[in-house]
Order: sequence, then C-alpha cells, then structure tokens
Amino acid sequence: MKRLFVAAIAAVAFSTAAAQAASIGVNGWEAQLTGTNDSQTNFGDDDWRGVVGGGIGLAPEFIGADDMEAVGLPLVDVEWRNAYFFSTQRGAGLNLIRRSSFKFGPRITYDNGRDSSDSTILRGLRDVEGSFEAGVFLTGISGNWRYSADVRQGLGDEGHDGLVGTIDIARAGQLNDKASLIVGGFTHYASKKYLDAYFGVPTATANFARYTVQGGGFTDFGGYLNLIYNFTDNWFMSGMIRAALLFGDAADSPISQSDGQYYVGTVLGYRF
Repeated sequence: MKRLFVAAIAAVAFSTAAAQAASIGVNGWEAQLTGTNDSQTNFGDDDWRGVVGGGIGLAPEFIGADDMEAVGLPLVDVEWRNAYFFSTQRGAGLNLIRRSSFKFGPRITYDNGRDSSDSTILRGLRDVEGSFEAGVFLTGISGNWRYSADVRQGLGDEGHDGLVGTIDIARAGQLNDKASLIVGGFTHYASKKYLDAYFGVPTATANFARYTVQGGGFTDFGGYLNLIYNFTDNWFMSGMIRAALLFGDAADSPISQSDGQYYVGTVLGYRF
C-alpha cells in the first residue's frame, strides 16, 4: 500500500506540474535535480522504487539573465518494475532497454516557457508558451563513469516548437562511507526554431534592438559538482553547483545579459 500511495502522488505531481526539461544553460528541473537520481539505490525486488523530497536553489531569472531568483525544487521520481517512470526530473517515459549498465527509451517532458513578465528586461518581447516535448534518452555506465544524451522535439505551435538535445558525461567518486562526489560536464544543441523562440527579437523593443538568429547549433558548455550525503539508507541530501557558458547565437543575442549562467541548490530526499 505504501508503494501504491507514493506512486499515486507521483502521478498527480506529474499531471499538475509536468517535469521541466533542461533548458540550455542551467535552467530547468532536469538539470537542477540531476543529483537526486545519482543517489538512487535499488532496495530488493519490489515492483516500486523511487525518491521523494524537495529543495530550493538560486538560478537565472531566464536563459541568459544576469539576475538570480529563488526556485523551488519539488522532487517526485517513481519507477515501476524498472520500466515505466513518472518524475519531476525525467518526465514520463519507458526504459525500453533496461540493463544495469545501459538504459534507452522514449519519454515526454515539459518546457516551462518564458513570460515577458518574468523580468522587467523582457517587457515587449513575445511570451514563449509552455509546451510538451517528445523525445528519446540514453544513459550508460562504465565503472565510475556515466554517459547520457537525449533529444526532444517541442509539440504544438504555441511553445518553442524546436529541437533540443543534451550530452552529459560525469564521473563519481566516494569521499567516505557517507558521502559521494559527482563531477560532470555537458553541452546542448538547439535548432533554429528553439533559438528563435528564446533569443530572437523580431521587432525592436524599448530594451532590445531587432535580432535574427542565424541558425541552429551547439549553444553552450558547462560543468557541475554534485555532493551527496547519506544520513541513512533512505534519507539523503544533495547539493549542486552548476555553471555554463553560452556561445553562438545564444550569446550574441541582446536578450543574453550574461554569457555565464550559474546555479546552486540543495535537495533533501527520501528513497525507497
């Protein structure tokens, strides 16, 4: 009953606040909650496994912003029989290939969009509506190394309606019997439609001159440190520092107030 109750919470959490896919830079729950999935442990042969919890962080107000804001980090990640998952980090999907060292499958995520009311700097720009994304992911583990990648396509015409992908490589090391440190690096690719939505300025505003995106391509690269401390087998705390440098059209756009994007946050979680 406990597993079913937690799974029900997960389904409600996903339907009311769908997982925010990782945006380029450091925004999005997928990037900010990465460490919580690094902490997962299998407990026996039960059908249900997962993590619940929450935390808080500081992130840019929007992609390219110079000012930071506090962000809430709701954590619900539930998996059934190592196959189907519902998660505020990973979205909803299926591990079609589910070996201990390799996972691959489809998933649905959600891009939270951007409102011109998010910052006074954005006034006069069009809103980027939130939209679901359909894509595929893969994760491989070799010794202490983890390799992951994904591609997502925006659905519908109201959101970014573009293609975005991520490549991530990380290495884990145990500091002592309670703490582990993960060091990683990443880069993002975005199509012209995605960049048009977030960095294009079709008509000059009070704050920005007109700007036309030249085309798609790699948009940033960065790295992160994630420290995980296990209080018990179930309770843990994750702390992360993440930084990215925008380049190309993302950096050249007048919307980008700062090419350097930073995030710091912590999450308290319970795994089962």
